[in-house]
Amino acid sequence: MNLLIIDDEKDCCDDLADFLIEFNHKIFKAYNAVNAFKILEKNKIDLMVSDVNLPDISGLEIVKTVKKNKLPVEIILMSGKSEIIESINAIDLGIYDFLTKPIDINKLVQYIAQIEKNNKKSKQINFFNSYVIKKNKIIDLKEIEFEKNLSFYHKSIGSIGIFSNNMKQVFKKLDKLLSYQEIPILIQGETGTGKE
Repeated sequence: MNLLIIDDEKDCCDDLADFLIEFNHKIFKAYNAVNAFKILEKNKIDLMVSDVNLPDISGLEIVKTVKKNKLPVEIILMSGKSEIIESINAIDLGIYDFLTKPIDINKLVQYIAQIEKNNKKSKQINFFNSYVIKKNKIIDLKEIEFEKNLSFYHKSIGSIGIFSNNMKQVFKKLDKLLSYQEIPILIQGETGTGKE
């Protein structure tokens, strides 16, 4: 995989790059957003690991730009304690996840392995779709999405299937918020939308 690491702390960026290159990834480094965009423009990047707090523009602005331009890049943010709420809210922007500094290297390696696995599955699904189209068979895309579903278990109500991307993001945020119970949460919505 092609990985782009963005961090204005040169030592942190270099150390992370030196570590991840041992896993046979091609590593690109940027110490600011301007250089990151130049790399993204010229190279196919599979995963971007970016600090939230950068000198020129924030990591969140990079995420918004990447998503606005529909670049097929997974994103993991690195944040300090003061940016946790911003990082949790970035899940709504479509980031893969975030890690707080100092980075848990084992967790980062797990995330990278999962992204690699998901990329392989995605390529298989694309091949399968093109094969089915050539044979003039109809495939229900909802069935493919069903294979990617998550489930949530609660002792009082049992398992809940989560099928939409919006709900996946909600549950991803909830899972993160469990680790930071000092952060207040307000849940809003129309009657019958599932707030409880």
